[in-house]
Amino acid sequence: PKYHEVTYDDTPIDLHAADIEDQLKRDGKLTLRSLVTGRKNRSEMIGVFLALLELIREKKILVTQTDPLGEVEIEIAPEEHRKTYQGASLHLADENEPAAE
Repeated sequence: PKYHEVTYDDTPIDLHAADIEDQLKRDGKLTLRSLVTGRKNRSEMIGVFLALLELIREKKILVTQTDPLGEVEIEIAPEEHRKTYQGASLHLADENEPAAE
């Protein structure tokens, strides 16, 4: 029988994020394809993708795709967009009410 082996990538997501930010500062724009091409395995690709999602959440980058199956382009978010990031709060509870004890 043939077995599938899952390779674990222990690279921290923030290290992938820092790498993406460095590439953007150097090159100005990137594509999703350029970020995952040459990665050793799927786990590493997933780590890069998760880092990308985190950078989007933190409003550090902008991602666009003009055509439904076209390239996904990534660029540094303008400063006014970056300033709108309010931290990691999901606003699941009213922040003005004291916590129940």
